[in-house]
Amino acid sequence: MLIEYPLSCLSNHNQLLQQMTERLGVEPLRWGAVSCDEEDEMISIEAIPCPWPVNKLKPIERAVSKSKLGVMLIPTGLGCSIGGFGGDANLCANLLAGEFDHLVINPNVVNGGAWQNIPQNSFYVEGLAVDLFMCGQLALRPVTSNKIGVIFDKAIPDELLQRELEVIKATECIWGIDCLGYTLTEGPLEYSLQLLDSNCSSGNINNPQVLLNAADKLKARGAQAIAVVCHFDEKDPDKFQLPDEAVHNYQQGQGPDPIGGLEAIISHLITRYSLLPCAHAPCLSETSCFAENATSIDMRVSPEKTSFSFLPSVLKGLSKAPRLITQEQLSVGDLTVHNVQAFMGPANCWGGSSFILAAHNQFIRCYAVQSNLSKANVNPELLSPHIKKVTNYFELIGHLRAQSLGLKFVNY
Repeated sequence: MLIEYPLSCLSNHNQLLQQMTERLGVEPLRWGAVSCDEEDEMISIEAIPCPWPVNKLKPIERAVSKSKLGVMLIPTGLGCSIGGFGGDANLCANLLAGEFDHLVINPNVVNGGAWQNIPQNSFYVEGLAVDLFMCGQLALRPVTSNKIGVIFDKAIPDELLQRELEVIKATECIWGIDCLGYTLTEGPLEYSLQLLDSNCSSGNINNPQVLLNAADKLKARGAQAIAVVCHFDEKDPDKFQLPDEAVHNYQQGQGPDPIGGLEAIISHLITRYSLLPCAHAPCLSETSCFAENATSIDMRVSPEKTSFSFLPSVLKGLSKAPRLITQEQLSVGDLTVHNVQAFMGPANCWGGSSFILAAHNQFIRCYAVQSNLSKANVNPELLSPHIKKVTNYFELIGHLRAQSLGLKFVNY
């Protein structure tokens, strides 16, 4: 659902969330601004209702660790020029990770099919969990490893399922991934894809309970993280309802990931329900990404184009993803929003929950990277005049290094 609000709504996160909840009848599962009209002072916010009334999480009001955290967030499905394709922000994440004890990244930053170069000190945290962390409702607990359970969509054909099972075995062999097993959903996932004003990819899930039931089974077996693999059949016009140019634009690096928005909804759903780390990997019928037969594609899509499975990145990220800790479970060594020193995002997508919360937190330095543009066109000055604009990620590192040395950064 797209909801129009005045730009002034960005000044109060809790009030905006309350207004959306009243409009939807339940809290939104995923929400964020997808377009902005500064002349009319209006903003369009996509709000996906949660399928059930969520339990309120108690606020975490103190820090129990001295670790220094950075948060690097690149939203899914907004066509960000860096990180909006196939793991093309891996290099940037590795550069920034050296400036903090830990760097919080959402899966969209590093997932690239079978390709991933996740920083050793990163925290791989699903987008909704980042939002809950930034608003002080969850803490992050470092771990050595997780027991991962995998949910497979029952719609996946047998030959493709066998292929994915071999992928799991390969990650166990090469990376030592601890996979406790898998379960099939009770029935095929019923979904639809859509593009909102050609700016944002989104979608709908008609039977979310099949995913939640599968998550229950894995959690009962001891899963500490959940990977989800759903079938995207490019040849099914009832589900894969996308114009041809949407896939082509993505392949050429000119549009949002057509399935990224729905992927985010799937992982949000599992995370909010189970409070376990989660990430989604699509299973495509064709070995090439979206069955596009282009002779030349953008290099940012190449990692996906050269992957017959998208599961390796997800399993590698989840293998050491931090546990999601509530206020009742908090203990020494857990990291909270009070540990965050810097929040870093693309230049013009500052209409999401974490972005608004960071901008209004006086203890967090916020940076907008001008070389990373999204399709949302929500500029940081709409939130706060104190958000620092930097030209690129290299300049950002200069600012972070100067801050750590206690030096005033001068633009020569």
